[in-house]
Amino acid sequence: MTWADDLKARIGAAAGVAALAGTRVAWFERGRGWKAQGSVLLNLDDDGRLYTHDGPNGLIQPVVEIDCFGPSGAEAWALAETVKGICEAAGVTVGATKFLTGFVRAGRTLGPEDMPDGARVFRRRLLVRFSIEQV
Repeated sequence: MTWADDLKARIGAAAGVAALAGTRVAWFERGRGWKAQGSVLLNLDDDGRLYTHDGPNGLIQPVVEIDCFGPSGAEAWALAETVKGICEAAGVTVGATKFLTGFVRAGRTLGPEDMPDGARVFRRRLLVRFSIEQV
C-alpha cells in the first residue's frame, strides 16, 4: 500500500467519520451513487517530496485537499472538524506509513452545490500538509 492508501484507510476507519459518512471516503471523485450523504473526497495538491543535495531524504510532506460533503452545512462542518482532528493527531502508523503531525493550512466553506446525480450537497474544504515516513 502507498501512503495515499494508508491515509484513506486512516480517515475511513475513524468512528466519527463512519458515523457521518459511512464508508464514503475516496480519492479523486465522489461515488456516483452517494447522493447527498456525508462523504470525504481526497485530492493531492502537492507531492511533497523533500530533497537534500544528495537526493530524496526520505521524509515526504504531501499537501492533500480534503473535501467533506454533507446534506447540510452543519453536517459538512461537523465532518470536516472530525477529519481535522484525525489529521492533526501525531505519531499514528497505518499500514506502512507513519503519520507525523498534519498541519491544516487552510479551511473554507463552499456553498451548496448540485451534483450530477441530482443531489444537493454542502462542502467544507481543508488543505492539509502531512509529514509522513514510510516504515
